[in-house]
Amino acid sequence: MTTFTAVCIGILTLTHLCGLVLLVATLIQLRRSAQAFEVLAYQAQDEMEKMGTATRRVADFASILNSHWIKAGVLGLGTLFAIWPGREKK
Repeated sequence: MTTFTAVCIGILTLTHLCGLVLLVATLIQLRRSAQAFEVLAYQAQDEMEKMGTATRRVADFASILNSHWIKAGVLGLGTLFAIWPGREKK
């Protein structure tokens, strides 16, 4: 009976050691994946900051085009070209 108990304890010990080795390997891979994800997150943050800057520039340009002085200038030029005497309509 002691031989049977010793064999069972040995098998259980080997099983736990194999599980521990797999757990350590999994945790190492998880750490590497987390580090790679962290690098990607920093790169994405940098790209988003660049996109934010570009978006702000486009918004500033759009607000300039939306100003009343530009609208008045377009209206004035449109009126000037409409009444320009050199143009003939066909």
